[in-house]
Amino acid sequence: MNREDNQGENEEGVRAVGTYDEEGVKILGEQENIEKKNDDDDRQMQQEQLAVDEEDHIANTSQQESNTNSVYKRALHILDANFIPDEKLTHIKGIQIFESVQAVRLLKFIVMTFVSMLIMHAIVRALDWEHDVYYSIRDFFHYDFGTAILYTTVLGIIGRVHDKKGVDRLSFFLPLLIGSILTSASTNIEFLRNSITFYNVSCTWPWTLFVFAAIILLLLGWISFLHIRNTIRDQSWSRQLVEILLIVLFFILPKVLHGHFHLHHYYSFWMLGMIFNRQEWYDQLMFAICVGQFVNGISVYGIDPVHTCRHVLHASISNHCISVKADGGDINEAIELWGSEWIESMLGNGTADVCFGRASSVAPDPSDCDA
Repeated sequence: MNREDNQGENEEGVRAVGTYDEEGVKILGEQENIEKKNDDDDRQMQQEQLAVDEEDHIANTSQQESNTNSVYKRALHILDANFIPDEKLTHIKGIQIFESVQAVRLLKFIVMTFVSMLIMHAIVRALDWEHDVYYSIRDFFHYDFGTAILYTTVLGIIGRVHDKKGVDRLSFFLPLLIGSILTSASTNIEFLRNSITFYNVSCTWPWTLFVFAAIILLLLGWISFLHIRNTIRDQSWSRQLVEILLIVLFFILPKVLHGHFHLHHYYSFWMLGMIFNRQEWYDQLMFAICVGQFVNGISVYGIDPVHTCRHVLHASISNHCISVKADGGDINEAIELWGSEWIESMLGNGTADVCFGRASSVAPDPSDCDA
């Protein structure tokens, strides 16, 4: 009896333990589900918070970019806005003044270039930078004004200023003026005080000037590459090639073959500006810089002939300003034999060295620096 009772109690205990285990497992399962749900809720909240943070970051970034773009656009608008809109000058009070906007743009270019020459003429003399001390503003109007306007008109036409926005804007005027001022300021740097002649390049240029020239040529080469690439892309390369060939044929070959050729920077940048005549920003920037150098050369030194003293002597003799006798009436012989002597008798000893590069009217030989 006792054994049966004990067995019954054991079975009831086992059933009780089993029931307890089942309830414990059930409770544990519910707790795990609750914890899992809480974890899922936490992860979801974290993801939602991350999404909100990301949206806020994107919104802030977009706002910053929008503000930056807005400032950038305003700056571009200020730099590229005309002082006077091109269209307003074709008619004044209902009266037609110019036939087209293109004519207005060309006139703007001529006027701005002329005004820039007057500004540079005053700046270099006020700061006592290197300049021709004999070249006054009166001399400019007497001797060079008409030629300067002619050069400027040719530069404007071939440079196609009539097809672009008027040049009366800061994006054009600032590079022009800054480049022109820096050129004169650089004359205080010793190694830059050299000329571009065959003799000077071969015999007097220091190594620092070659490095400087190489850097300038690399930058010019990069812009030239972009220029050439775009002319090929829009198939305007044939027109551009013809323009370059004509510039070389008309303005370089007749002069460069002469031993007294001196490439004044007003002349070289005048020709270079004609080439950079496209609409892209780097072409327009390069064009403005070229115009600035053209302005600098004329306002500081005047429109000196590229054949220097030989040209002056030839004009003086042929116009009977001076009397010279030469065998057979050969004016070139008169210049060769008499030029240096006459210059020094009029201007003093050593002045022929400045004019001809040597104490003789015979052009210096670039292959013989010790002569």
